[in-house]
Amino acid sequence: MKWLARVLGRGESAPAAAPAPALAVAPGDAEGLCAHGTELLRARRAAEAAAAYRAALAVEPAYHEARFNLASALDSVVLLRAEIP
Repeated sequence: MKWLARVLGRGESAPAAAPAPALAVAPGDAEGLCAHGTELLRARRAAEAAAAYRAALAVEPAYHEARFNLASALDSVVLLRAEIP
C-alpha cells in the first residue's frame, strides 16, 4: 500500500499537482507503475498512461488491474485523437 500513500500525498490535503515523473516510481514496482498510469490517465495523458501500464505488465504479467487499465488507456487514446480537429 506504499503506492496509495504516495498517490494520496500521505494523508495530507495538498492541492492537485501534475503526476510525478515516471522515474519517481521504482522500475520493479508494478503497483506504483499502475498508480502512476492512473494519474496520467486522469490528466488526459493517455499515451503516457498506456506506457506506464505496459511497464507494470512487464514487471508482473498477471497483474489484471494493469491489463484492464491499459485497455482503458488505449481506448482513451483513440477517443482523444478523435477530438482533434
